[in-house]
Amino acid sequence: MGALDWNKVVHQHQGWRLISCIWLHAGLIHLVVNMLSLLFIGIRLEQQFGFVRIGAIYLLSGFGGSVMSALFLRNNYISVGASGALFGLLGSMLSELLMNWTIYSNKVAAIITLLFIIAINVAIGILPHADNFAHIGGFLTGFLLGFVLLARPQFGWLERSELPHTNQPPKYKPYQYVLWVVALVLLLVGFTLSLVMLFKGKNGNDGCHWCHYLNCVPTSRLSKRMLSNLKLLMNKLCIEKKLMDEIDIDTIGPQILLSPRASKISGPTLGTELSPLMLLPSVFKVQSLYKIKIVKKLEVSY
Repeated sequence: MGALDWNKVVHQHQGWRLISCIWLHAGLIHLVVNMLSLLFIGIRLEQQFGFVRIGAIYLLSGFGGSVMSALFLRNNYISVGASGALFGLLGSMLSELLMNWTIYSNKVAAIITLLFIIAINVAIGILPHADNFAHIGGFLTGFLLGFVLLARPQFGWLERSELPHTNQPPKYKPYQYVLWVVALVLLLVGFTLSLVMLFKGKNGNDGCHWCHYLNCVPTSRLSKRMLSNLKLLMNKLCIEKKLMDEIDIDTIGPQILLSPRASKISGPTLGTELSPLMLLPSVFKVQSLYKIKIVKKLEVSY
């Protein structure tokens, strides 16, 4: 269907999935929430900077989010959704504010509000079933693209209405040229290194042992509730790659199951069959439905 699947992108040379996954969604709620977010964020930017520049930021940010997601999420995870592209628009709003600092009034209030919105969305992405690597990758790409594509000439006054009657044209400031060059270099280097690592089969987690916490933070309260009520449904926990050797997995069907990345899991010897969960409005990681049997006694770590 075009969803982001690391195995198919790298081993089956289906690189187009890095773009096509942006247009796919996990359900109606997911689609509606993303489109409402696009309306609220995109209309203002498009009115000020035009369709071409904002469209380029949207697509490239979605692509950057897909690349980062594919680098850090492996196994059988697949990802769909436009949240990475939307985070890119948020990032471009932040860099545009910094790039054109002198022409805005109430700039401190504006930047605090924007940072608060970004922080809330990143925090939500840490919850299970959200592909926060796509969010972060999209945000970083959009942030750098904002310096490259959204610079405005500076008048030297806070508001255009305060301009005196003069024929002197506005000019770009030296710091704008510096930011433009630095951002462009970082974009080119970042995309080049990321794509080389991706298609060489490198795992981003190998060089960053704490990065998986950016995507899913284990909580003892959640785990205990699941142990008592749902007998440790493993699709609600974060499963680390090093434990896969202790798990015997038999595929029982092509149904769709949401599954987070994850933490330290263990518990009494137990066999359980997983069931699909309700979809949440974000970028999702989807995994084939498995029958998981613990073949070794493990202990739950909180």
